[in-house]
Amino acid sequence: TVVFLLRKDEKNFLIDKYHIQLSQVSNPNFNFYIKEVVKLAGIDEMVKIPHKRGNKIIEETRPKYAWIMSHTCRRSFYTNEFLDGTLTNLIMAISGHKTEKAFRRYIKADQVQKAHMIKKLWDNRPGL
Repeated sequence: TVVFLLRKDEKNFLIDKYHIQLSQVSNPNFNFYIKEVVKLAGIDEMVKIPHKRGNKIIEETRPKYAWIMSHTCRRSFYTNEFLDGTLTNLIMAISGHKTEKAFRRYIKADQVQKAHMIKKLWDNRPGL
């Protein structure tokens, strides 16, 4: 079982600011809505992504917003937490990954991002 608690300020942001109650959204509806939000944000450059269809690898080109889905949000959250310096074992506790090897394959952090992360940790370390 994975347990994940929302931070109070994020949980109540829309309620406090706009006086609306949030309702649960199904995964297919969320995927539709997130594509619309990303499209409205102007994230529409064309992106080519290879994927398997049967035993063939096909490259398909679509606007970036068309590729976004709930899984993208989930993966981005874990990557951003990792880059912010949250301990890997704590992120894994909410991600459901059993091994650090699997977790590190899952997150999308390039070498430059990792170098910035280390610099940030060093800058915040007393005595250096």
